[in-house]
Amino acid sequence: MSALTPTDRPGVWSFETAAMKGELSANAETHQHGITSLTQKSTGRQVVREKLFCLHLYRVLARNQWFSQCRDLPHTAELAGDELVVRWALAKKVDEPCFAPGVEAEARYKITAANAIELAITLKNTTRWHRDFELFTSNYFDHSMNPGLYTITPYRGPISDKNPAVVTQPLDNPCSRFCYNGWPRDIFAAQIFTDGRWEYGMHSPVAWALGRWFAYPFGFYATGDRKTLAVVMAQPDDCFGMCTSYHSDDPKDGIAHHNSIYHNLIGCNVGPGWQRTLRQRLTLTDWEADDAPLKAYQEFVAPQRP
Repeated sequence: MSALTPTDRPGVWSFETAAMKGELSANAETHQHGITSLTQKSTGRQVVREKLFCLHLYRVLARNQWFSQCRDLPHTAELAGDELVVRWALAKKVDEPCFAPGVEAEARYKITAANAIELAITLKNTTRWHRDFELFTSNYFDHSMNPGLYTITPYRGPISDKNPAVVTQPLDNPCSRFCYNGWPRDIFAAQIFTDGRWEYGMHSPVAWALGRWFAYPFGFYATGDRKTLAVVMAQPDDCFGMCTSYHSDDPKDGIAHHNSIYHNLIGCNVGPGWQRTLRQRLTLTDWEADDAPLKAYQEFVAPQRP
């Protein structure tokens, strides 16, 4: 759909389509990989928060364990056709920093439509066992945008007329202030949030306020005029939770102004020989139709035509 063009900065490639233009990065020295710039042509708005990124591999965790912060690890990058391929190799020594013990990773970024960027992450586990293994991915949006997702009421069963999926836009609340909002898939996923993994590693411990169950594994950030909408999504079988910050007018609330969406991916035990490919997509559009976020997700999960 769009070729990636090298820039004069190491590890940075530019792209442009009819709907958007931006940059993909993969540079171990700057600790950045993913979408580092994304401008919507129809409005001229920059969507990605300054100096941060979207579709970014962030943390690798397991039950009561923190393994790594991916951006700080050695990784390589190359263009393969129209894809940017980023790789984290297996550790060669026991005490060498690594993605996770016995795990190697490959991330492939591709412009798949005039308004969409996809990420395919392939993880391979060699000889180790990991309980409730997790890859945590992150996205950070411009301060002019506010978060939202679709949720359902816990314990009332799946989506139905009695338990409809509703648009939920997290707001400042004294009961959860200064806590990140966690939106698990179900009660089993909710337990993973509190198994001890968030007590370790850089930028820890993390305080969570668990909310309703998510209805679909996608979240979005939008502007008040509804002309800019960024939807970030994962496949249903890949995602056991999502996390967001919330909207607040308090300039001192650092969590609110983080403007983030995260996906908790995998969430199961993995053993020797395990391999899995995870897919995510960021779609940039508008919110003129009320169901625009849901339609973007439905296009992502629709069966691929041969």
